Order: sequence, then structure tokens, then C-alpha cells
Amino acid sequence: MKLYLAHNYGIRHTVKDTIQPKWENQFEIELFNPFADRPELYETQNSSEKYAMHIDEQQKGMTPNQIMEQDLRDILKCDGLIAYVIKSCIGTFMELFYNSYILKRKTIAVVDDPDLLYHVWLRSLTEPILYKDLTKYRFDEIYRKPVFRKGGLVNY
Repeated sequence: MKLYLAHNYGIRHTVKDTIQPKWENQFEIELFNPFADRPELYETQNSSEKYAMHIDEQQKGMTPNQIMEQDLRDILKCDGLIAYVIKSCIGTFMELFYNSYILKRKTIAVVDDPDLLYHVWLRSLTEPILYKDLTKYRFDEIYRKPVFRKGGLVNY
């Protein structure tokens, strides 16, 4: 199973160095990391201004719309999406919405803030779970449980 790993740009190093290897090993999955799998995005400084300048320089003048469309194509190539949500991150929320509402696929929102577990949008579109509560058993229960849809059984 290959999942798109949505997360905030500001935590890309922590996600790549700590969270991604842990989840890939623990859940026996492959994760597509939109920043780490594109070195030109991963190596940029933390400032949004430097990020925007770097993207323009590295992406050979790609527009924000072209970058967004690339992210959507990458999500489409994956089997689903798991997001690490630690604060307001517009891109991550858009990716959650696209995978869940538009593509109608399983989406997990891993959060650090317990208050986010009760957010109506996250509860409606995703399976919200606290980071500390995400175990192999819980991941399998959410992502690999059989789902009945019109026309038969679907396994994720």
C-alpha cells in the first residue's frame, strides 16, 4: 500500500527523519512524501518567502497552480492519504479534502491537539486520531478493514 504523506512544510525534516521511517516500518506501507521526494522542496530554508523564491527558481518558473496540480497528481497515484496535522496548514487541509471528498478514499488525520478530534470537518472527512494513539492495530483497523459499498466488498 502506498499513501501520500500530507504535512506542513515547516515540519518536513522531522517528518522525513522521524515520522516517515517509523510509520513505514510500523504499518508496513510505502509513503510518498511530497517534500522529501522532491529535493528542491526539502532543502529550502524555513521562511515562506525563501520557500516561494526557491520554488520559483527550482521549478523553472512553475506557477503555484502548476505546483498544486502536481500535488494532486501525486495524491491520485497513491492508494490513499495519511496526514500529520500539528497546526494550521492550508495545503494539508486541501489535500485531506481532495483525497476524502473528491476521490472518496480513506483518509487519516493524525493530530497532536486533542481538540482537533472534535472538529466537524475532520470528523466528517477523515478518521482523526491522536499521534500517541496511532498503533499498528489502530492503523489496520482504520485503513485495512473491509468496507461494503454498492456492488460488493472493497478492501483498502
